Amino acid sequence: MPWCGERATGAPEHRPTSQAPLLLKISAHCFILQICGAIFGALLVAGLIPDTYVGMGDGAPGCFDSTTIGKGLTHGQLFGWEVVMTFTLISVVYACGVAKPGHGSFTPLVVGLSLVACAGTGGKWTGAALNP
Repeated sequence: MPWCGERATGAPEHRPTSQAPLLLKISAHCFILQICGAIFGALLVAGLIPDTYVGMGDGAPGCFDSTTIGKGLTHGQLFGWEVVMTFTLISVVYACGVAKPGHGSFTPLVVGLSLVACAGTGGKWTGAALNP
């Protein structure tokens, strides 16, 4: 089945309006499941880390915790480190595992090496909190 609304000939395909409610319903379900997953993850972290609770705000442990990050690092610099490390990780995953032709059986090794490189360079400053 062709993707992006095109036929095999390349001409635009007219999608029946009967598919629109189904796509909207699937999108709404995915959105709700993402929110539920985030809530469950927050509750799980709050339950597994000692002396934490939901609603701690800036005092909660995490990548913006002043006891975890490097001394003298501003929140903007910390955000910059996170952007660079996350971009590196996602770029490697996409280039090796998603894009075709990929790198096959070397993908896990390359992704692991990129994690080591990012955690090794930014770990001192951010606690190696990579957010893919």
